[in-house]
Amino acid sequence: MPCVAWHDMRRMRAGVPCFAPVGGSTGHKWFACRQGQRMVFMLAFFSRFVKGIQSGYSDRARTERFALFSRELQPTPGKRVLDVGAGQDFFEWFPFKDRLLVLNLLEWQGRRTWNGREVPHVIVGNGCRLPFKDQALDIVYSNATLEHVGKENWQAFADEVRRVGKSYWVSTPNKWFPLDVHYHLPFFHFLPKGMQRWCAKAFGLDAHRSEVFLDTDLLTAEDLRRLFPDAKLVAQGAVIPFNWSAYKKP
Repeated sequence: MPCVAWHDMRRMRAGVPCFAPVGGSTGHKWFACRQGQRMVFMLAFFSRFVKGIQSGYSDRARTERFALFSRELQPTPGKRVLDVGAGQDFFEWFPFKDRLLVLNLLEWQGRRTWNGREVPHVIVGNGCRLPFKDQALDIVYSNATLEHVGKENWQAFADEVRRVGKSYWVSTPNKWFPLDVHYHLPFFHFLPKGMQRWCAKAFGLDAHRSEVFLDTDLLTAEDLRRLFPDAKLVAQGAVIPFNWSAYKKP
């Protein structure tokens, strides 16, 4: 089988990959290029189509998750709440913003507003080394963050959440859900990391986000039970859950 190479620098600069066998005839190169373009457009169309459907569904799921969080952990104006990972959706929804502490990595340093609204308490830090004393916070909340810290840091992240929070809520996508939650393609997250990177680059699948999304390690229900042994697990989704939440009441 001939080696595959990039061809046509104009298409590369435009962000459209063009594949052709090295050493093949001009006709073979043109055919391979056209086939590669068709594959790119089909994948891009499918990804956008699924993303459009999933967007509305995700909004409803997020609303349901916030409602369950509120019912089970009952945040009040007198409780201190920490959001590890600084999700904009949670900040927009949370009613007691002056009691909310927002923690994220250095890249968020200096950011004090979201959609023109001031974020009162921003902390630059690492979720695996939280700058708080034991049981210093009434509620620790984290959504779609644990899968991005690296598998080797799962335990440290979980230990810190349990250490500083009297109660906590940690949500993460389900590894066994067939649709990749970031690229909106079926079974993409089951590919080896090297192949994921190659596909993201070759097919132009939001390559500018690849450093964040391709370093994702999704978790199973068993992983969450091991990391949060004192928590209750709740699933979202009908046949195959697309999201797991582990929470502990005070």
